[in-house]
Amino acid sequence: MKYHILNGQLLSAEEAAIGLNDLALLRGYGVFDFFAVHKGRPLFLEDHLQRFQRSAALYDLDIPCSMSDLRRQIFQLIRACSMEEGGISLVLTGGYAEDGFHADTQSNLLLLSRPPQARFADKQKAHRPVKLLLDSFVRELPEAKGLNYARALRKQKALKALQAAELLYTDGRRVLETFRSNVFLVLPSGKLRTAGTGVLQGITRKYVLQLAREQGLDVQEGDVPLGDLAKAEEVFLTGSGKGLFPVSQIYLSSGFFDLFPEESLSLRSENLAALSIADGRPGPVWRQLNEAMSNFVEEQTAPAD
Repeated sequence: MKYHILNGQLLSAEEAAIGLNDLALLRGYGVFDFFAVHKGRPLFLEDHLQRFQRSAALYDLDIPCSMSDLRRQIFQLIRACSMEEGGISLVLTGGYAEDGFHADTQSNLLLLSRPPQARFADKQKAHRPVKLLLDSFVRELPEAKGLNYARALRKQKALKALQAAELLYTDGRRVLETFRSNVFLVLPSGKLRTAGTGVLQGITRKYVLQLAREQGLDVQEGDVPLGDLAKAEEVFLTGSGKGLFPVSQIYLSSGFFDLFPEESLSLRSENLAALSIADGRPGPVWRQLNEAMSNFVEEQTAPAD
C-alpha cells in the first residue's frame, strides 16, 4: 500500500490531501526537495535536509517541525511503504490563505513517496544519451528548489516533438542548468566545467565534483560560456533522481544560430538547428564518473559492520 505523510500524520495515498486555498496551489508558493531511497536507506539525507532548510529560508517559510522529527517521519514513511527502491519528495507549501494571498496558517509539510527511477546502477537506461532544448531563462532564486515549474511545463509539447528530455537554460551568455539537473562539460583540454553560481547547488553535483577531484580530473567551477557547447567533447547531467546522464544533442532556435560556428550546427529548418556532442555516444569522462558515483552510492548504503 502507498502512503504519504501530511503535517506529521501517516495517511494512505487516497486519504492524503491539502485544501484548495493553499498558496502552493493558488500562487505556486512553496519549496521542495527530493532524494532517492536505495536499499531502504535515504541517499545523502543530511545534504538534502540542509538544502531543504536553505530553500525554506530563501522563501521566508518556516518548517513546522524540528529536523530530528522530520528525520523520524522520513524513516517512518520508508518503513510504511516497505520501500527498498524509490524516492521521497519533501514539500513545504505557503499555507492556507482565505484571501488567496496572505497566509492565515503555518506551512503545510508533505512527505510524498515516489517510485524508483533509472539511476546510476541501471546500466541499460543510464547509457542512453538524452537530447536537450536550449532556452533563454533564468530561474528566480536559483539557489532554492521552488515549486514553480511553469516554464518547463509550457515547453512540454516542444520537448516531446523533439524527443528531448529537458530544457537547457542560458542567460544568453552562459550555460546554466536544466530544470531538473546540473550540467557538466568536458572540453578538449580535458577540463571538466560546470556553472558555479546562479544555479541550484545539486547534491549529486557536489559528490561528482568531489570524486572528479579525487581522480585527478581538472575541475573548474565558474561561468561556462555558451560557446563552449560547440567545443565540448562531452556534456552530461547530474541529478538526485537519475544520477549521471550523457547528452548527445542540443537543439536551438534561430535566435541562437549566430552564437555558434556554422559548421557546428546541423540545420533542420530555418527556425531550428541541432548541435551534436562528439559522436553522440557516452564519453570516457562520463563513464569514469558514472562508475565512481555508482560505487560511491553503494558504499553509502552498505550495511554497517
